[in-house]
Amino acid sequence: GDWVMVAGREGRVTDVDLGHLTILTRDDDLIMIPNNIVLQQDILNYNRPTTTHARSAVVGAAYDASPGEVYWVLTEAVKAVPGVLKEPLPRAFTSAFKDSSVEYRIKYWIDDYAKAPDIDGQVLSYIWNAFKRHNIEMPFPHRVVRVLKTEEALASVAKEREKIKKALGRMDFLSVLSPEELESLAEEATIRVYMPGEVVVHQGDEGSELFFILEGQAEVRVGKGPQSMLATLNPLQFFGEMSLLTGEARSATIVAQTSLEVLVLNKQNMSNLFNTNPLLVERMSAVLVKRQTELAAHQEQAARRDETKQEDRVHSLGDRIRKFFGLS
Repeated sequence: GDWVMVAGREGRVTDVDLGHLTILTRDDDLIMIPNNIVLQQDILNYNRPTTTHARSAVVGAAYDASPGEVYWVLTEAVKAVPGVLKEPLPRAFTSAFKDSSVEYRIKYWIDDYAKAPDIDGQVLSYIWNAFKRHNIEMPFPHRVVRVLKTEEALASVAKEREKIKKALGRMDFLSVLSPEELESLAEEATIRVYMPGEVVVHQGDEGSELFFILEGQAEVRVGKGPQSMLATLNPLQFFGEMSLLTGEARSATIVAQTSLEVLVLNKQNMSNLFNTNPLLVERMSAVLVKRQTELAAHQEQAARRDETKQEDRVHSLGDRIRKFFGLS
């Protein structure tokens, strides 16, 4: 039952007798190694003294990425991989300076060696997505090539742009935008992918981004422990609008439940719109306050607020948005 490396062969021990040690390889091949050879070889046992086993992966990042940021991105990504142990925590460090990149090594622990190749592959996938989200480049030898976009490539770009516009159009507080303003916002919005178990935002963190779910599901968690999960977010739902418009701290932790594709808007995207159309602040404030009022009424069955109080809240929220974006 033990996973071993002996005589240059790796596999799970299936039989030990007077003549041979038999192992089953990952390719489902049985190898019978004579005992006289086994006695002359080092035997690496992956199951003893414990099943905990360290693995590592090496990745390259551009020289303009700070090591501290790369360490954080690597460890956060790998912690979310199914099969990677929470204790000991993954550790990242710089291993070499290459011609076109800095080489980093991420070390992590598993307790099921049979799944090692699958976990290693997931680790690399999670790192790739995390680097892409944080704009950390994985350099490769550069060559100047002149590329002419084909009709298929142009059609693909147009299809994605239309997908973004439809998503933006489903956000009620953006309904006040003109078609031209919506088009402009669509050009600046980005799409990110999170793998299962990855944290999108942490409760209490400062933020200035909104997330609209295009594909997949996410969990809403408040606090810690088994009772922390409050709800599941599905496609066409969004979160983070108050952080986007006021810089308000995150009120909950959002974790990808499945592979999650989200549309992301940030403060700079909105700043460009507000600078050209300051009236948008009040119009968006009115929509947001209306939603908050309806939500409070539904959850708390509170008495309806009078129009004067609601108008005061519109102006108050408008003032917060203007202050956050530095508008007069």
